[in-house]
Amino acid sequence: MVVRTILIGFVLFVRPLTAAEGIIEGVVLNATRNQEVSSGTEVVLRALFNGKFVSLAQTVTQSDGSFRFAGLPLDGAGPYLPGANQGDVHFPGPRVVLSANRPNANVTLAVFESASRPNPLVIENHEILVHVEPGSIKVRETMVIDNPSSHCYVGSPRHAGGGPVTLQLGIPVNFERITFDKEVFGRHFSLINEELVTGIPWPPGKRELGFSYVIANDQNNHTWQRRVDLPCSSVNVIVHANHPDQVTCNLPVRSAAQDGKASFASSDGPLPAGYLVQLDLDSLPVSTMVYARWIALLILLLLIVAISSISIRRRSNVAYREKSRATKKGGGLSQSGR
Repeated sequence: MVVRTILIGFVLFVRPLTAAEGIIEGVVLNATRNQEVSSGTEVVLRALFNGKFVSLAQTVTQSDGSFRFAGLPLDGAGPYLPGANQGDVHFPGPRVVLSANRPNANVTLAVFESASRPNPLVIENHEILVHVEPGSIKVRETMVIDNPSSHCYVGSPRHAGGGPVTLQLGIPVNFERITFDKEVFGRHFSLINEELVTGIPWPPGKRELGFSYVIANDQNNHTWQRRVDLPCSSVNVIVHANHPDQVTCNLPVRSAAQDGKASFASSDGPLPAGYLVQLDLDSLPVSTMVYARWIALLILLLLIVAISSISIRRRSNVAYREKSRATKKGGGLSQSGR
């Protein structure tokens, strides 16, 4: 009810700005079935409001796959975003801007039928950048993921009662935080049993997935391992470090280590899903906090030794004085007894 009130207010506020009203119409095609018209398909029209797209209206396509939204505010409204639903998946179309000079727009929306198995996804290219810094290892990854099939891959549950999974990231489990380039991915990835998984649908075509994460490291060496998530055409690893000649990888060397950079790349054809890429990093810079902790520990030990020495000395002095008093007292009794 609150959303409906906001939308009504949005329309009433914008409508007086212009006497004309706009129209968005078009057709929905089933791309899985060779661009066959899709009748009886739900079409949703959203509009940008306060920085977010909110639902403004919805309709159902006619027998010829056509749809129509009329009476739309023009200048100052939108942009609009029409999209069609197929099953449980929403397929957004292009953004549409209406104006007094362009009050009507005709768009074509495509929907795809869903498939839960087998997994058609492949990685076309996987770029990994590793920056070695004192106390941490920062990693940035970019993958171009392709769905070459004609169906939208929706995945299947890994266990009874669980949600569907379409992609699982095999990054090291000891990462401290991860940041996705696109908010849509950040909202849909979850950490389940120390694994990052998502059930986001993957329509046909290519999508870029980029993210960064940090691994804490207080040692002067570290072994970084990364499991390949999907069949991958190529993996490229670039490491920026103070001593690139001390970096080794189980992938072939791409170029000689120089200018603080070591480079590796797969070369013997596609890598299978689950292939383990491993980096061995030596002579790493150690954070000053590590030295500070050792210095603090050393100072603490010195204080303990000093306090113990003082305590022992005091106890020795007390014992000596008591012994001296006892000796003097004993001597006095002996003389009076003679």
